[in-house]
Amino acid sequence: NNTLVTNQCLILKYEQCSNKFNNKTMFNYICAPVLNKAAKEQFQRLSLDAMFMPDLKIVDQLAFFSSQLKHLYLPSVVEIGQCAFQYNNFQILSLTKLITLKEDSQFYSCKHLKLFHAPILSCVSEFCFQDCERLESVIVPAASIRDSAFHGCQNLQMAVCKKSQFKCGCKNCPKCTKRFQLCLQRGELFAKSKLFQQLSLQIEFDEKFVRFVKIQPTHIQTHQDNQNLQGKWTKIHEKQIILAKLKGVTQIALSLSNEMKINELE
Repeated sequence: NNTLVTNQCLILKYEQCSNKFNNKTMFNYICAPVLNKAAKEQFQRLSLDAMFMPDLKIVDQLAFFSSQLKHLYLPSVVEIGQCAFQYNNFQILSLTKLITLKEDSQFYSCKHLKLFHAPILSCVSEFCFQDCERLESVIVPAASIRDSAFHGCQNLQMAVCKKSQFKCGCKNCPKCTKRFQLCLQRGELFAKSKLFQQLSLQIEFDEKFVRFVKIQPTHIQTHQDNQNLQGKWTKIHEKQIILAKLKGVTQIALSLSNEMKINELE
């Protein structure tokens, strides 16, 4: 059986799966070690603590809409569709392989999101972070910014990104309150810090982790098999310190800007 629910964990043993699991209450975790695409509207309105999808490359439109995800680790994702993670609960998101955000509103109203890191992302889409009211730091050094990307993000403190001409009309975000230049200046200072240089280790870690997973057995038959794989993952994950350090990024950026006495006016 390629689909199994045991001990509140949904186990999927497909590379591609068209089944939808919307509005389900019998699982809080998803383990899908070889799944490479989350289909449109596939995992909507769930109550998920976490998911294990190390080989996932494409997240289609509305795939995890309102799934209440608390933790998200997707080391292989390269493309995310419209509203794919709208209304979720994760706080830190590092997507080291992400290149493309299709259409708009990928992380709309993720009320707990504080930090977003995507080193090779090409463009932050329109309304990407709309109403992410706790968002503090965005680290996307290769990305340009489109209109209203930070609509309603009144707590944004730092942005590492390409300088871009974009508009917004929310009246609350740094762009509307003429504080975005300060966010960029803090980002420029942070980009010269040791911690920013250490972020490259996150990329290396993700690559090693995916290689590790690929050599594991893909025939997960029981919850115990899932637990064993998760246990090995946890041992490696404990060695990963970069994401833990990321929690202090905003404070470091603020300290750097205070030391340099950056002017708050654009």
